[in-house]
Amino acid sequence: MSIASRIRARLARGRVVVAFLPALAVLTGCAGRPATGTTPAQPPPAEQLLEHALFLAASGDDFAAEQYLSAALSAGHPPDRVARELVRVCVQGGRLERALSHARSYVERHPEDWIFHHVVATIEFAKGDAPAARSEVEYVLAEHPEHAESHFLRGIILRDEYADMRGARRALERYLTLAPDGEHASEVRAWVRRSTLMAQGSKAKGGAR
Repeated sequence: MSIASRIRARLARGRVVVAFLPALAVLTGCAGRPATGTTPAQPPPAEQLLEHALFLAASGDDFAAEQYLSAALSAGHPPDRVARELVRVCVQGGRLERALSHARSYVERHPEDWIFHHVVATIEFAKGDAPAARSEVEYVLAEHPEHAESHFLRGIILRDEYADMRGARRALERYLTLAPDGEHASEVRAWVRRSTLMAQGSKAKGGAR
């Protein structure tokens, strides 16, 4: 299975989003125990909607969870918290277009949230839109050149979608420098080694003519 296929499979299981967007904790029990004889304060409607959405997501009802999360957003819940769950539940449900729509809607309002840009790039790549994925990942790297996973994604895009082996090798070598023990390190290291040997062999053959 190619790396691109594995990224798509990881997206289908929600692993890519989980890796970059920490799941929200259920907001219960945070206010401490109420004093004796008092009535516990009820959470505001938006928070209740979020709590129920998280319950539905944990139960595997991703479609209903998305509806409640959208309602929580409309009711005024802080968007950064809701957007992460919206993307996660849509990815877990295999609805990449919906996940991308929610992610793009968020980054349009919060362009400074660079992790979300990386997630957008990953989803675009999984959907097969290489130019959009490349644009997003290069935006991330312009702002955060030390982000190893973005170098990895850029390298795979250049290699698999643009046949730019030299650019891919540079990007993946940078990934190895930043994450020598990263999730993709052993496979990337093997590919870089083969690619370098092939480039050297081609150069030697050209010089012998």
